[in-house]
Amino acid sequence: DALDSVLERDVEVELVDGVDRLVETVTRWYLQHAPEGSLQESIEAGHEGFDALEDALEAANASHVRTVVDRLEALGVPETLAVAHALLPELALAPDVIAVAAETGRRLEEVGQAFALAGERLRLGWLESELEELPATQRVQRWAVQALRDDARRARRGLVARALAGAPGQPATEAFEVFIQANEARTEHLVSLMRSLSVDGSDLAGLMVVVRELRALTD
Repeated sequence: DALDSVLERDVEVELVDGVDRLVETVTRWYLQHAPEGSLQESIEAGHEGFDALEDALEAANASHVRTVVDRLEALGVPETLAVAHALLPELALAPDVIAVAAETGRRLEEVGQAFALAGERLRLGWLESELEELPATQRVQRWAVQALRDDARRARRGLVARALAGAPGQPATEAFEVFIQANEARTEHLVSLMRSLSVDGSDLAGLMVVVRELRALTD
């Protein structure tokens, strides 16, 4: 009983922390991208896009989602909540995916696939995790880490938008592959830098260099 109680408490903390991070990330996005109309109208307009993207992500990440759902359901978490939790990192990118889909006139699911491919090819999931785990005990340090995280996500959006704009007649994932090939030397340097940090250990200074190199790809 004591072990069950500890597990339940740990799961509750995990779920709450995940939701808090998602809310914070999405809120910051809307505050940084001032809409033409009211903020409330923009959020409501994006709600349908969030739902569509969640469905597409669930289908695209079925194995990962099933693993997380099975673990959480065994601890008493409802399936719907478990699925949402499994997709939290990807859903944090939803406002950018929705915006790029609107800019390019492409289907939301297709743009979401391009964002996912960018993460896979450029190890952006690793970058997000490292930024999340950076120690930041002082307020200024927390601001610095959050600003760097925002820069990394803006860079991902810029990369995908640039790739899709450069190949309007191609499927989104093919367009991004073409972009990677056209910038092969720079992307290989970026990935090599990340691999070195993953071996030697990353810190704020090292991750700042990574984000700078990532942003340079959008120039």
